[in-house]
Amino acid sequence: MTRDEALTLVREFVKNEGLVRHMLSVEACLRFYAEKYSEDVEAWGILGLIHDFDWEIHPTLDKHPVAGAPILRERGYPRISSKIS
Repeated sequence: MTRDEALTLVREFVKNEGLVRHMLSVEACLRFYAEKYSEDVEAWGILGLIHDFDWEIHPTLDKHPVAGAPILRERGYPRISSKIS
């Protein structure tokens, strides 16, 4: 998944601009820390960007983010966590 694809996914599912800003902020934080700790900046950034993509459709802790994973799999997105050490 590229950052552009991740942002497209976010824009498809997230209508609340405050939530989008939150997700962009988490992306920025994860990119900073990934660089600081010599991790994969792109993978961590994308993970931060999409981490709440399903919140508006699954706004409970028992479903979010578990219920969002099938959406990603159906679209053929790889497991990002497998790239993160």
